[in-house]
Amino acid sequence: MEQEQSELGSGIVVCLAKFSEHMQNRFMGRFIHARWWYNASEDRRQQWKSDAVRWPGGDSAKIVADVKSVFMGIRKSEEAELLCTLQMWANGASDHFYALNREKAPQELIDLAEYTLELGHGSGLMGKWEDTHDETYDKIYDLWMSACLAVDRQLGVEPDWGQW
Repeated sequence: MEQEQSELGSGIVVCLAKFSEHMQNRFMGRFIHARWWYNASEDRRQQWKSDAVRWPGGDSAKIVADVKSVFMGIRKSEEAELLCTLQMWANGASDHFYALNREKAPQELIDLAEYTLELGHGSGLMGKWEDTHDETYDKIYDLWMSACLAVDRQLGVEPDWGQW
């Protein structure tokens, strides 16, 4: 009898691969650009604005547009908007972990799944997240990298993340 296909993927590698697609999608790109903006000097911000006017199809224009999309509805602060953007990203990205095979997945992948599900569907979605956007993003990235390496090790290969 044929098994019904899952909506969001299942297994170990499939769940990690589908989550990984979100690590570089448009929503994460908006967050990254807004994070750059948030941490940039006023001179750097002015340079991006100037470049965006001169080259409306260039990278600076994309950065400025992404920043506007993140900060256009400021609730409490830019920090709150950045965290909200990351929470909404995690809401979609972490869906792929609902059918993660936790019996066979390495602990590092389970940790990534639990952290992002909590951010996107648990206390993060309920407005009770305590970490800053920088702490949260850094932890997601570190957990993701550790999970990728752990899956390779579980498959019997010695991974090398590489420089680039």
